[in-house]
Amino acid sequence: MTKKVERFGVSLPRELLADFDSFVREKEYRNRSKALADCIRSQMFEEKIDNVECMGVITFIYDHETPRLMEEINQIQHHTRGIITSSHVHLESHLCAETVVIKDMADSIKYLGDRIRSLRGVKVVRIAMLPTDVR
Repeated sequence: MTKKVERFGVSLPRELLADFDSFVREKEYRNRSKALADCIRSQMFEEKIDNVECMGVITFIYDHETPRLMEEINQIQHHTRGIITSSHVHLESHLCAETVVIKDMADSIKYLGDRIRSLRGVKVVRIAMLPTDVR
Protein backbone atom coordinates (compact mmCIF):
# COMPACT_ATOMS: atom_id res chain seq x y z
CA MET A 1 0.00 0.00 0.00
CA THR A 2 1.41 3.36 -1.02
CA LYS A 3 1.10 6.31 1.31
CA LYS A 4 -0.39 9.44 -0.16
CA VAL A 5 1.89 12.44 -0.26
CA GLU A 6 1.19 16.14 -0.51
CA ARG A 7 3.35 18.48 -2.55
CA PHE A 8 4.12 22.01 -1.38
CA GLY A 9 6.59 24.75 -2.17
CA VAL A 10 9.33 25.86 0.18
CA SER A 11 11.25 29.13 -0.02
CA LEU A 12 14.73 29.15 1.54
CA PRO A 13 17.70 31.51 1.56
CA ARG A 14 20.26 30.40 -1.04
CA GLU A 15 22.95 29.57 1.53
CA LEU A 16 20.56 27.42 3.55
CA LEU A 17 19.48 25.55 0.42
CA ALA A 18 23.14 25.01 -0.55
CA ASP A 19 23.84 23.65 2.95
CA PHE A 20 20.77 21.44 2.74
CA ASP A 21 21.83 20.09 -0.65
CA SER A 22 25.27 19.29 0.79
CA PHE A 23 23.54 17.49 3.66
CA VAL A 24 21.42 15.50 1.16
CA ARG A 25 24.56 14.43 -0.74
CA GLU A 26 26.60 13.63 2.42
CA LYS A 27 23.81 11.48 3.85
CA GLU A 28 23.22 9.90 0.42
CA TYR A 29 19.53 10.71 0.24
CA ARG A 30 17.98 9.99 -3.14
CA ASN A 31 16.07 13.27 -3.09
CA ARG A 32 15.36 16.42 -1.09
CA SER A 33 11.84 15.26 -0.20
CA LYS A 34 13.02 12.27 1.84
CA ALA A 35 15.69 14.38 3.55
CA LEU A 36 13.21 17.15 4.39
CA ALA A 37 10.64 14.63 5.69
CA ASP A 38 13.30 13.10 7.96
CA CYS A 39 14.32 16.54 9.26
CA ILE A 40 10.71 17.49 9.97
CA ARG A 41 10.01 14.15 11.65
CA SER A 42 13.12 14.48 13.79
CA GLN A 43 12.30 18.03 14.90
CA MET A 44 8.69 17.14 15.69
CA PHE A 45 9.90 14.15 17.71
CA GLU A 46 12.25 16.38 19.70
CA GLU A 47 9.37 18.73 20.52
CA LYS A 48 7.11 16.01 21.97
CA ILE A 49 9.70 13.54 23.17
CA ASP A 50 8.60 13.18 26.80
CA ASN A 51 5.14 11.92 25.90
CA VAL A 52 5.99 9.14 23.44
CA GLU A 53 7.08 5.53 23.64
CA CYS A 54 10.62 5.06 22.35
CA MET A 55 13.32 2.55 21.70
CA GLY A 56 16.28 3.86 23.60
CA VAL A 57 19.96 3.03 23.79
CA ILE A 58 21.92 4.18 26.80
CA THR A 59 25.67 3.82 26.41
CA PHE A 60 28.03 4.60 29.24
CA ILE A 61 31.69 4.24 30.18
CA TYR A 62 32.69 3.63 33.75
CA ASP A 63 35.59 2.68 36.00
CA HIS A 64 34.82 -0.85 37.16
CA GLU A 65 37.30 -0.49 40.03
CA THR A 66 35.01 2.04 41.75
CA PRO A 67 33.72 0.32 44.90
CA ARG A 68 30.12 -0.96 44.66
CA LEU A 69 29.55 0.61 41.23
CA MET A 70 28.87 -2.71 39.46
CA GLU A 71 26.34 -3.66 42.15
CA GLU A 72 24.59 -0.29 41.86
CA ILE A 73 24.38 -0.55 38.06
CA ASN A 74 22.97 -4.09 38.30
CA GLN A 75 20.49 -3.05 40.98
CA ILE A 76 19.19 -0.14 38.90
CA GLN A 77 18.84 -2.32 35.81
CA HIS A 78 17.06 -5.13 37.66
CA HIS A 79 14.46 -2.67 38.94
CA THR A 80 13.83 -0.96 35.58
CA ARG A 81 11.02 -2.16 33.37
CA GLY A 82 11.40 -2.21 29.62
CA ILE A 83 15.06 -3.24 29.39
CA ILE A 84 15.43 -5.58 26.43
CA THR A 85 19.13 -6.35 26.58
CA SER A 86 22.49 -5.01 27.68
CA SER A 87 26.02 -5.53 26.49
CA HIS A 88 29.29 -5.16 28.41
CA VAL A 89 32.68 -4.43 26.80
CA HIS A 90 36.13 -4.18 28.42
CA LEU A 91 37.93 -1.10 27.08
CA GLU A 92 41.06 -0.86 29.20
CA SER A 93 42.36 -2.36 32.41
CA HIS A 94 39.91 -0.36 34.53
CA LEU A 95 37.39 1.05 32.02
CA CYS A 96 34.29 -0.70 30.72
CA ALA A 97 31.50 0.31 28.38
CA GLU A 98 27.94 -0.85 28.68
CA THR A 99 25.03 -0.46 26.31
CA VAL A 100 21.43 -0.87 27.49
CA VAL A 101 18.57 -1.23 25.01
CA ILE A 102 15.20 -0.25 26.44
CA LYS A 103 11.64 0.26 25.21
CA ASP A 104 9.69 2.68 27.38
CA MET A 105 8.38 6.23 27.52
CA ALA A 106 11.04 8.81 26.65
CA ASP A 107 11.01 10.42 30.08
CA SER A 108 11.63 7.02 31.73
CA ILE A 109 14.58 6.36 29.41
CA LYS A 110 16.03 9.79 30.25
CA TYR A 111 15.49 9.09 33.94
CA LEU A 112 17.41 5.80 33.71
CA GLY A 113 20.26 7.56 31.92
CA ASP A 114 20.32 10.27 34.57
CA ARG A 115 20.38 7.71 37.39
CA ILE A 116 23.35 5.95 35.80
CA ARG A 117 25.09 9.29 35.13
CA SER A 118 24.80 10.24 38.81
CA LEU A 119 26.76 7.20 40.03
CA ARG A 120 30.31 7.68 41.28
CA GLY A 121 32.72 6.15 38.75
CA VAL A 122 30.55 6.68 35.66
CA LYS A 123 32.59 8.78 33.23
CA VAL A 124 30.19 9.54 30.37
CA VAL A 125 26.61 8.66 29.37
CA ARG A 126 24.90 9.07 26.01
CA ILE A 127 21.23 8.47 25.34
CA ALA A 128 19.74 7.93 21.88
CA MET A 129 16.02 7.50 21.32
CA LEU A 130 13.67 6.87 18.43
CA PRO A 131 9.87 6.91 18.60
CA THR A 132 8.18 3.54 18.15
CA ASP A 133 5.22 5.16 16.39
CA VAL A 134 6.79 6.61 13.26
CA ARG A 135 4.54 8.19 10.65
